[in-house]
Formats: sequence, structure tokens, C-alpha cells
Amino acid sequence: MKSACSSDATAAAGRQRPVQQAAAVGRQRPAQQAAARSDNCRAQIPACAVRNCPTRVLQNRETFVCPRCLPGFVAVQSSDGTSAVQCGTYQVVAGSSRTCSSCPIGSYCSGGVTDASLPTFWSDFGGEAKPCNPARAVGLTTRTVNSSSSDDCVASGGYVLPASAGGPAQQCTGARYAPALNQLRQCLQCPPWLGPPASLTGPQEDGKQVCQVPPGKYLEASTQALLSCPQGTYRPGYVRTDAAAAAAACIKCPYGSVTRQSGSASAADCMVPPGYFVKSSDAGAAAAAGEMVKCPTTPAGSTDEGYYRSGWARPDAVLSTNAARDGRDVCSSCGQGVLSSPRDPDESPTALPGSLTPATASSCYIHIGEGLTREISSDTSGSTWKAIRPCPANSFGAAADVFGLAEVPCTQCGFGLGAPAGSSSAEQCKNRGGYGYRDGAAYACPVGTWAAAGSMQPCQPCPAGRTSSIGAAASPENCIVLPGFGVYATSDDKALNPWAPGNVTSTLQAKPCPQGFWSQGDELGGTSQNPVCQRCIAPESTTGPGSSSCNACVPGFGKDANSSQCTACPYGSFQSDIQPTCNTCPAIAYGNPLGDGTSSFASYGISFAAGAKGPNGCVPRHALVSKLIGDTIVNNLALPDAMFATTLDVYAVLQQQQQQQQQQQQVSDTAALQACLEACPADACCIAELSRTSDNSLSCRQARLAPVSPSTADGRARMFYKLPPSDPAAHFAAQDYTNMASGTFAVCDVHAWRADVAAGRLGNPLGMADSPGAGRPTFDGAEWNAAGCMTVESCKQACMADVSCWGFVWSPDVKSRTPVRGGFALRAGERRLQSASFFVSPDGNAAANSGAEAAFAGSGLGVGALQWQ
Repeated sequence: MKSACSSDATAAAGRQRPVQQAAAVGRQRPAQQAAARSDNCRAQIPACAVRNCPTRVLQNRETFVCPRCLPGFVAVQSSDGTSAVQCGTYQVVAGSSRTCSSCPIGSYCSGGVTDASLPTFWSDFGGEAKPCNPARAVGLTTRTVNSSSSDDCVASGGYVLPASAGGPAQQCTGARYAPALNQLRQCLQCPPWLGPPASLTGPQEDGKQVCQVPPGKYLEASTQALLSCPQGTYRPGYVRTDAAAAAAACIKCPYGSVTRQSGSASAADCMVPPGYFVKSSDAGAAAAAGEMVKCPTTPAGSTDEGYYRSGWARPDAVLSTNAARDGRDVCSSCGQGVLSSPRDPDESPTALPGSLTPATASSCYIHIGEGLTREISSDTSGSTWKAIRPCPANSFGAAADVFGLAEVPCTQCGFGLGAPAGSSSAEQCKNRGGYGYRDGAAYACPVGTWAAAGSMQPCQPCPAGRTSSIGAAASPENCIVLPGFGVYATSDDKALNPWAPGNVTSTLQAKPCPQGFWSQGDELGGTSQNPVCQRCIAPESTTGPGSSSCNACVPGFGKDANSSQCTACPYGSFQSDIQPTCNTCPAIAYGNPLGDGTSSFASYGISFAAGAKGPNGCVPRHALVSKLIGDTIVNNLALPDAMFATTLDVYAVLQQQQQQQQQQQQVSDTAALQACLEACPADACCIAELSRTSDNSLSCRQARLAPVSPSTADGRARMFYKLPPSDPAAHFAAQDYTNMASGTFAVCDVHAWRADVAAGRLGNPLGMADSPGAGRPTFDGAEWNAAGCMTVESCKQACMADVSCWGFVWSPDVKSRTPVRGGFALRAGERRLQSASFFVSPDGNAAANSGAEAAFAGSGLGVGALQWQ
């Protein structure tokens, strides 16, 4: 029976006496045999993955067979070819102990053999690991461990299988190769046009390393054809077909030089033809960097010289190394100011037919109107050529471009006449522009006159309102218009606006621009652009006539420090004249009504719309409710207590701030007043009331209302509060400002208290102001839609005419004398002891940001009301 190996337990069993073993087995019952089957299976086939092995009769003997081996072991078949009697190991004999190991790489194990060597004894022989290679041979191996057959032997890289069974592997050398772990019988051959370098010896497995492109050749990418390196390139050695160098074909000659034939294999074949030099990559010029460049006519940074170069040369011999890398150090100079142009046949093999290059001195030339002279050095050791570029004014030079190096003089014009620089004939000697011809000579035209160049005429006067510099005006167009002046139409052109003539020419006269118009005029010494006076675009204007720019703004507009444009005066500012900047709304200072008589508080001025045209559009942010009516001072709006939903302990707030700032000082009444007012939101109507408490401190409570539009179309109850001006002098300086009206009313939403509004409990009727008690006023009631107060505008006028009126209200819940829904009623306040009230308006900037500016009606300054006529 065949077996890959026997375990140590099996080996021990083999050493028992056969007769005793047989007798014991014969005496076992079938049940005992089944119980021992599992242990005997593991002892005989240790690598079997099945616990209970089946048995088969093999060679007239019942033997365990394995249905499935453990991972990493290979089944070893018995003589019947179908039964696995062992799992992929072979036996290593070491003394009397025997163990099984995986068959190593490069060998195969066909399995062990167990035969009866004597009638009464068993002899166990483990499987052997047989090498794939014959003795002293290499090149054969296996793909993995646990190989069990010679068919598992494969060839290593650079070898193929033996020509006959049992022989050594065949080497692949020269232009042949074989990949690793192959089962080839013959080596793979390179294409006939590819081959290995001479330095590559021995067996080879990498076809890319063996089949390389030879020197002077390259592999064309699309067709894989082997081609000779074209002119201007070379390849010095072998290169792999999968290398980037093969895809990029051959190596370009250094610096763009060329070769005289194709198939070059050395950089020594690279040359620079006549008329060229080498510009290195350090030059930085994108188009020519690192390439051959023709000797320059006008090198970068110079307009003085041209160059040429003769003869073939190595690239390093004509490599420009000066700072500019412009070739002036390797090409020959034509001379100072002498240019060069390609005039010689281009000998470069890559040049197009008919191409030219500056290869000799015949490429040197001067332009028409230039001169050429030869200067001898002071030591007479040599000479240089110098171009006169161009011939100076009042002379003439070459009549056409002149090639070659020969003297060409610049000839002077006749007396008093001149010619432009670069003239090429005597006929060009004329009177210059700005010079008049008289009595056979030319003279500079005086200020205010002109003469055309070449006219040979006397000087002519400039049109009225224009001027010129001495000898500078060659035409009427040179008669310039001064800043602040503009051309205008004459009386003969009556159909046109005089300041907007339809046919603007240099013959038109000029006058100072009127106010509101501007002109920059012409630049001195230049050609007149015939500027007209431009009307300033509102809101820009000028401070007076003759302005060269719109240097001011119309009322309601100004320029800030960061812009030259006129913009509407922002909230809290105004501009009442044609001036460049806006003025800040004036502040109002008043004494603390609950203080000691020495302290005061100042309220800054605000406006409820941008573009205020005067101080009468400004109102104080904090308006003190203090109206003198006879001998009575009204200091309270007589609002329901329920409206004051916010109460502040201003002393506690200030003391907490002092503690945070590590300050210890007594809180003043003025500081408490200021804290109460500054607590009002910037985007709300805020009525702040301060009262003196029993402990002589001040209490603060606030009614915060939303600002709304003056329109009553939405049916919500409204309160209109009359605001005083922030600048009393702008109204009636003789009156107390608290009794005055600015014409601006703050409109606040009181719909939450519509019942109080309808019952007349929001404010008092006019003429009922005295209420010395500290409780609620007793003057409830209202006269709705009384004569003079039936609309928003009529109520405003009536309230402004009555000093006791602090505003008016509108209720949707009262009957009206008109078909219009709801009613209006004028309201007055009351007097309370030890108390003071302020109406704190929304800040204009916050109102603009929150969209609440529509809540303010007043003196025609509402948002969107600014229009230019």
C-alpha cells in the first residue's frame, strides 16, 4: 500500500510483533473496532481533515482512506488511483523518529510506501522529496510547496523545460529570454530589429531588458517600427522599449543644435550652423531658451547693434554666457547701432528651403534716413562701424536701406529749414511744425499762433479762447483749451445748444464753463481734443464758473473721505448748500430734569432719511417731554401703565459695570439717566420714564413700540409723536425748543392697546395737563375726528400749531364722521412730580438696516422722496 508518510504512532505500531498484533485484532468485537477507527485514522493519516475515515480493501487489505486533506496538504493516491491514503507530506528520517513535512519549493513528493518485509514484521518507509533538477543542474523549480508529481516542475526565469525528460533546463541567452515559472520548451526570441546590450550576459527572463532599441535608433510609438534618429537628435546607447526615453524617441541635440545626418549615436555629432548661436536655458526667454537662435538684430534690452556669425561650431563654443544670454559675446557685431537681417543661405539641415540667416557682414544694414560712419580707434589698431540712427533733424541720410558696411553720410538741410529726423532726401527739408516761413527762413511761431509743418507759410492765429506754446503749435489742433474752458457754438449755429455743439472742430472758440458745468481742458503741448463743457450729473455740481471738475454736491448730498462721488447725506447729517461735504446733525444739551441742577445730558441729532437738505431735517434721538403751558410744565405722555413692560434697575447695572471695570465711585443721577436712555433699542420707539423713589434713587421703565408706516390702511392703531428739531436756530430761535415742532413725527404701533386708544386712555385731551397725583390721570376721553384733525396731514398741522400737543393717535375702533374707517384724536400729556419722560426715536442707521425707515413721516425727507428737477 502506498502512503506519503507514517506518523510516529504508526511507526511505533510497526515495531510490534506481527503475530501479537494480528491476534489482538482478531479478538476485537465489531463495536470495539468502530470505536477505535477514529484514533487509528488520525494515527495513520495525521493531515486528514475528516475525523472518521472510511476504509477500503486495497491490495487484499482493509486500509483507511481520507476524503479531504487539511489546507496546505496534497492528497496522495493509492494504487487504485482514486483513494487518498495520505496527505501531501514526506518523511524525514532522523534516527528512530520519523516526522512528515511539506514538500519544499523545487522538489516533489509522490508519497511513502508501506510493505511487508518479513512474514511477521511490518517495515515503514516515508516518502522522499525528489528535486526537479538533475544533479549539479539549475533552472527547474516548483510554483508552491507540497508538490506531488514531476509534472509540477516548471522552468525558472531565463530557462525553459529540458529537451528530453530527466535532462537539465535549457538556458535563454543572447536575444532570447523566458519568463519565470514557465513550461516552455523553447526560448522566446526578440524581434530582429531589437537586441540586448553587449554587457547583458547569462540567462534572461525580462523581455524588455533583452529586446532593447539599439544606439542611433528609436521605436516609433504608433507602428512600433524601428527608425533612425532624425537630424538634430541622437541616441548614445540601448534603451528599454517600455522606458520613457523610448516613447520620447531620440535625444535632442543640446541647446537645439543639429546633426548633418540621421542615425547619430553621439552628442559629438551635434553642431551649430553659421548665423546661429546657443542660448542656454538660464536666459529665461520661453521661446528660445536652450535652443539655437539666430544672431540677433535687436537683442533684448538693446536697440543699438546687429550681429552675424560665420562657420560651423560646437554648441559649447558658441554658448552665450553673458548676463543677458543674448549672443553678443559669441556673434560678431555689425557695429554700434548697425542692424543685421538674415541675408545668407541657411545651412542648417532642418531649415526650410529658401531660409536665410545672418552668416556674413552682408547681413549688416542701416535703414532709410540713417547714416553710417567708420571710426578709427585712438591707437590706430582698428576701426569700428557706427550707425547714425536716425540722421538728426534738419538733415537727411540714406535714400533706402543699405546692406553691407560702407560709409553713408547725413547731409545738413539749408539755413532756417528743417527736416524730421530720419529724412532721406533734400526735398524733405521744410519748415518745421510751429515754425512759419518768411523771407526765405523759418522762425518759431509766438504764443497763440501756429504753422503747419512743411506748409512754407507764415504763422496763423489760434481761435479765440485757445492758446499755444512758442514754436509748439503745428496746426489749429495744437491750440489747446485751458482747464475750466470749453468750446461752444457760434451765433451762426443757432439750432444747437451753445454748450453742446454738434460739429466740434478745432476752429470753435472756447469760453469758461458756467456753474454746474466742468471741463478738464487739454494737456499743455498736446493736440487739442476740443473739449466741451460737461454738465455735472446730479447730485454733483461746481462751486462756480470755470471749474475743471465737479468739485461740490447739491444740497442733501456730500462726499466722504473714502469716495470722490456725491452720495446722499447719511442718517444724522445734512448739506444745505452747494458744498463738498455733509454736516453732522447738531446735538441738543439739556439739564437733567431730576438732577441737582448742575448736571446736563446731550442727545445727538438724527435724521429719518438720507439726503437731508438742512438742519430742519434733524431731530434729537432723545427728546425730553417738557412743554411749558402757562405756568404748568407737562413732563409725561399720560400713557397706560400696562404699556411700560420693561423696568430697569439702572443703578444696579451701573454698579455691575463698575465692578467689572474695577472702579469704585458713586453712581450719579446723570449716569443713571444716560443708562436708562441708552437701554432703549435702536430700532424701536421707546418711551422712557424716570421717577425719583423713596430712597432718593431713580427708577427706569420703558414702553417699547414698533415703528410703522403712517398709512392706516392695515387697520392697526397708531401713535404719532411730534419730534422737536435738533437745531432750534433752524426754526424759531426765540422759542423753547421743547415747544417747537420739526415737522417730523415718529409713528409707532399701539395696536396691542387698541382698547385704551379707543377709550381715550392713551394721552389726555388738549388743555388738560395738570395732574399732581402720582396715580393714573383722570382726564380720560378723546375728541375723535375733530375739526382740523381728520387726516394724517391735517392732524400734523393742528398738533404743530398747539404747544400742548405731543402728538395724535388713530383708532380703527371709533366711528368716523367720514366714510374713512377709524378716527384721529390730538393728545396732550400731564404733569407728574419727581418724574421725567423721554421719547427715544429709532436710530436712523438701525432703521435703514431693519427696513423700519418707512415708519417715519415728516418734512418731505422720507425715503424715496428725493427727486432732481
